[in-house]
Amino acid sequence: MLDFIKYLRQKLLPSSLQSPADAPSNTPSESPTESPSESPTESPYPSLLNVLLDDNFDGEELFKNRFIYTKTFLPPKEVNLTSLSEKDNIKKGTTLENRIKIEKRLFKISRNLLFRARPVKTPLIDTYPKKLVLKGIPKKRLFTNEETLIEIHNEITFQKKLDHEYILPLLETIETENFIFLVTPYEDLKDLHFYVYDIEKPIVRTRMEILFIFWQIAVAVLYLYENGIFHRDLKLENILYNPENSQIQVLDFGLATELNINKVYDRVCGTPDYLAPEMINQGYTYKIETWAMGVILHEMLFRCHPFIPDDKEMTRQRLIELIRIGNIFHEFRNRDNVEYLPPNLRDLLMDLLEIDPFLRLDIMEILYHPAILENELTPQSYYKNLTIPETLKNEPQNQPQNQSKTKMKIKT
Repeated sequence: MLDFIKYLRQKLLPSSLQSPADAPSNTPSESPTESPSESPTESPYPSLLNVLLDDNFDGEELFKNRFIYTKTFLPPKEVNLTSLSEKDNIKKGTTLENRIKIEKRLFKISRNLLFRARPVKTPLIDTYPKKLVLKGIPKKRLFTNEETLIEIHNEITFQKKLDHEYILPLLETIETENFIFLVTPYEDLKDLHFYVYDIEKPIVRTRMEILFIFWQIAVAVLYLYENGIFHRDLKLENILYNPENSQIQVLDFGLATELNINKVYDRVCGTPDYLAPEMINQGYTYKIETWAMGVILHEMLFRCHPFIPDDKEMTRQRLIELIRIGNIFHEFRNRDNVEYLPPNLRDLLMDLLEIDPFLRLDIMEILYHPAILENELTPQSYYKNLTIPETLKNEPQNQPQNQSKTKMKIKT
């Protein structure tokens, strides 16, 4: 990547602004007549997508030199996010690389666009699903800040190496003038939020089914940890659900980062409803993931959030402030219902929604919890070769400040 940046500086910066290290050599191989073309399509150096996927990717260096990259890889005119499809000619009937045809623009989410598409060329027709979803990431968005560059690098590189039945697969990536597209299967499914909240009668009716869904989420999270991935945005909306076979698929790795269980993270991110208390008040560890799983389990059991009231006037800022204060976490909204859960299930829920992260259950403790093991739908064969992954074998050494070592149970 550093060689590439040096090349771009030589091509795009005035000589007065070039450092001596950037100055072009007088060797024949680097003479002006033999230098690579300035056109990105003709350049022997990688495309922006390939720069993001480079093994030596450096988000800090890339953002520092963003003005060079924007001149090289992006169209000269500013992209209008309200009319992205017109700017990039992404409309119904558009074919990308003569292989994938756009059928419909679905919606815009988090400054990205989603399209429904289908493969139109062999062998894709034979190997890909008949329906696809394209997540279009505007290239202009990449250079908003360093964190965005790193997030998109992580999202693509992480998903490329994942292959699991409970993870939505990334089939490929495609680069156009204004976009980088992530191609995934189009599942005629809805997320768990729909099945929990948006229908009059929930599809998932029994605790047995709920625990089976929860077990799948835990298996998916363990698989991510085995691959060194920390999702950081587990929620009902990021879990697809098939009511015919009760199978789930975790999706959206836009906030994922490298897993290090000895690290105390400090960036506040994710969806407020699922934020663990420690994320707002001090540094946090990978244990915020199991807190989010506790919220998900409570929502599936009772069709409500365990702490946050149903208040349409509740703003994101107000919610984060309540989380920061911490008062909302000391008593369940529906404590009577929680009290009458079967003992093992109640203990599982309580130990997931434990305020102290160092006393909260970890992913292996979830998988071996009696409430999970005693469930008739839990496949016992899964446990035959189950071992603790290398990524989880060291306990965190640094405890965030102001964390009590005394068990702090939520009142029921």
